[in-house]
Amino acid sequence: MAIIYALQGAGNKGKSTTLLTLCNKLESKNGKPLTPIEYTSRNKVKDNNIILTDIKENANNTLKKVGITSHGDEPDRIIEALRDFSSNNCDIMFCACHLSGSTVDAVNSFSNGNIIIFIQQVIQNNTYNVPNANNTMQNNCNDCMACHLLNRAGL
Repeated sequence: MAIIYALQGAGNKGKSTTLLTLCNKLESKNGKPLTPIEYTSRNKVKDNNIILTDIKENANNTLKKVGITSHGDEPDRIIEALRDFSSNNCDIMFCACHLSGSTVDAVNSFSNGNIIIFIQQVIQNNTYNVPNANNTMQNNCNDCMACHLLNRAGL
């Protein structure tokens, strides 16, 4: 049985960036370089599938295998990544999906024997219309969301 953390939100709201930030935080914390399997989505944004081994759990230093996919806009890619993670015996999986529809259905298709936890992406809106402030504020939200996911997973 694995635990799947699905980061939910509309397109272009920072889910992939949050999951890539999560990868960087795990790399820094565990002193391990990441070796992502990279592919390019239709909109030319790089997304990654990554499997990390020997990641220490905070509570008891148990070693875990963690799978992370940052691609959450196409159900087929989500299913492919979660299948790969399952076949590689990942204990903890992170993915992205929309708030409803086929991407949520794709995640839910792994509910048999796994625990799925949906977490909504925090979105920062800049009401003051200050140039570049919105990106900076969203980057801070993405960083906080990555920390939240690590804490929820006990990593």
